Amino acid sequence: MRGLSASDIVDLWEQGRGLGNASRALAILASADPEIAMDGLMALRVGQRDAMLLDVRARTFGTELEAVAICPACGALVGVTLSTGDLAPLEEAVPRLAEPVERALCNRQMMLRPVTAADLVAVEREPDVEASRQALLRRCVLLSDRDPDLELTAELAKAVEEALEALDNGALTELMTSCPACKRGVAMPFDAATFLWEEIVSHARKILYDVSALAQRYHWSEGEILSMSAARRQFYLRIPEA
Repeated sequence: MRGLSASDIVDLWEQGRGLGNASRALAILASADPEIAMDGLMALRVGQRDAMLLDVRARTFGTELEAVAICPACGALVGVTLSTGDLAPLEEAVPRLAEPVERALCNRQMMLRPVTAADLVAVEREPDVEASRQALLRRCVLLSDRDPDLELTAELAKAVEEALEALDNGALTELMTSCPACKRGVAMPFDAATFLWEEIVSHARKILYDVSALAQRYHWSEGEILSMSAARRQFYLRIPEA
C-alpha cells in the first residue's frame, strides 16, 4: 500500500464522479496498490477495507484528521481532531476473509457472514436506504434448503443487524466528543470511505487549478506538471511573472 500521487488523485476524482461510495472506496484501494486483485478487495470485511483506506489516507495526507458535526441539542458546530491510528491501527489492515458463523437469533439458529466490500457495492444500486438495508441483511443471511424463504420481520432484521455489527466491530465507527456550547456529549458517525473521498475531491480541484495556472504560464503539459511534487508546483506558482 502506498500514498496517492497527484496523478492518482486527479484520476480518482475523474473516475469516481460516476460511482457510488462503496465503488469509490475500492477504486481508491486499487489505485494505492494495483497488485491487489479486485476479487481480493471485494472479499474484504468492511472493517478491514476501512483500515486500509485509513492507511492510504495517512500515507497521502498525513495521520491527523479533523471531523465536524452539528450538535443535535443546540445546533452548535462541534469539531474533533484525532489520528488515523486512533480509528484503525495500521497493523489491523490485513485482509481476512468473511467466514460464516452460527448465531441464535429470535429463537432460531441462523448462519451469518460478515458484511463485505462486495455487499456494499451490490446494495448501493437499491432505490433507497431501507431497500439497501434489507438487501444487505439478506445477502449476509445464509439460507438453507429447510428455510429458503426466510421472512425478515422487523424484530429479526434488527437482531441480524446487531449480530452483523458484532461480527465486524471495525465496520461502524463513532467518534465521541462534547459540545463546546452546551457541554452535552455528541456522537459523530465516521465513514472512512466518504471522508477520504471528500479529501480527494478537494485536493483534485486544487491540483487542477495549479495545472491550469502553470500550463498557461510555462506551457508545460498536464503530465509534466502532475509529475512534480506539490512543493515544486507551489514554488513555480510563487515566482513573480516577468
